[in-house]
Amino acid sequence: HDSQNCGPIIRAHSSIRSVPILPATIAPATILPATIPLTILPTMLPLKSESELWKSLRRHIPVSWSVTRVENRLKSGIPDVFICAEGIQFWIELKITKNNRLFLSPLQVSWNFTNWKAGGVNFILVHPVDELRANSFYLFSGDQGPELVQGGLRAISLNEGRGISPILVAPSPMAMMRDILPIARNIQNRG
Repeated sequence: HDSQNCGPIIRAHSSIRSVPILPATIAPATILPATIPLTILPTMLPLKSESELWKSLRRHIPVSWSVTRVENRLKSGIPDVFICAEGIQFWIELKITKNNRLFLSPLQVSWNFTNWKAGGVNFILVHPVDELRANSFYLFSGDQGPELVQGGLRAISLNEGRGISPILVAPSPMAMMRDILPIARNIQNRG
């Protein structure tokens, strides 16, 4: 399809190869090292609801992006936000977590997993409510829903090889929205 067209995409069935999600050129520049003391980051009160999380993110979305907040009362599993920016389409499921527990409904897990495996670009964005991690915004790929439901944020590993690795850990909503488009573009071109 035309890379500048953000209309519906119809894809023929094809096999999807497993490829690394983040190239080395993106990962070091965007993932917050676990060793940075929180005292050097600007302090921020934790956001208590998905609505507050959305408001904080929305303030940092460029006006040139087409953004739709999906208010779905049918509980169909469709993510909360649809974005089209510079010809790249992606979905974001917003989640707030308390005590490391993450609730994704079976329909949300299924929608995100199926869309990702079909070649779609979709994310699960998680913000912990606790004071120690108020400056942490975790971005996961849509296919990581089952592991997030099973292990919550306790399953996160910032070191490769153990647990679930987020695609991005951002220290603020501004950093998240700044870095999400290059990641979405890279994922869309995965093969």
